[in-house]
Amino acid sequence: MIRVNDDWVIMVDPLNYMPAKDLHRKKQVKQKDGTYTTEPDYKTGYGYYTSLKDAVRAIARVEYKNALTGQETALNEAIKLMDETMKRFEKILEGIRE
Repeated sequence: MIRVNDDWVIMVDPLNYMPAKDLHRKKQVKQKDGTYTTEPDYKTGYGYYTSLKDAVRAIARVEYKNALTGQETALNEAIKLMDETMKRFEKILEGIRE
């Protein structure tokens, strides 16, 4: 797992990078032996990506869409928010060499 920032991680398997939102809570997970362990809880479902850069870009898109959801915003303000969000995440992307 890759920690992107305080709110986002990227789960990694042999084929994919999967963005997941950190819900900042713990969940109980039943083990095979019947005991329970406590693990961090993440919301998944933001897609599967073959590159780390694409997974980070997906997080940026979710961030600005969430910021616009449920409110009326002028087009120029929406574009400004989108640009600011993408610039924040571009700094993260600068260090990724694939």
